[in-house]
Amino acid sequence: WQGCSTSVTMLAVARFFAYLGAGGVEPVMQTVLARITPEEKRGCAFGFAATARHVGLLLSTLLAGGIAYCWGVRAIFFVAMAGFWLLLPVLTGIMKAILRPSPYGEIPQKR
Repeated sequence: WQGCSTSVTMLAVARFFAYLGAGGVEPVMQTVLARITPEEKRGCAFGFAATARHVGLLLSTLLAGGIAYCWGVRAIFFVAMAGFWLLLPVLTGIMKAILRPSPYGEIPQKR
């Protein structure tokens, strides 16, 4: 919707709903990360996740600038949509592998 906006108001509404939908991703990611990581390694796992998120933000900003320069601002939204659909099977496979029961049993948790 964002790439097809014909006014600033339409773009603002589309961005609002995009961020509203994306708002639940971070808590879900943190919950999954906490469940699959042994307690003694959670700090490292959360630190890595935060670093990866910020590196991704930096790289996506640079990529968006290049896309806007070459093909215009609207192209950013269409390239992002295509990237999401291309990554969806990969992310689905990763989540299935993470949430699959381990053949070695449960990871012991310290209490």
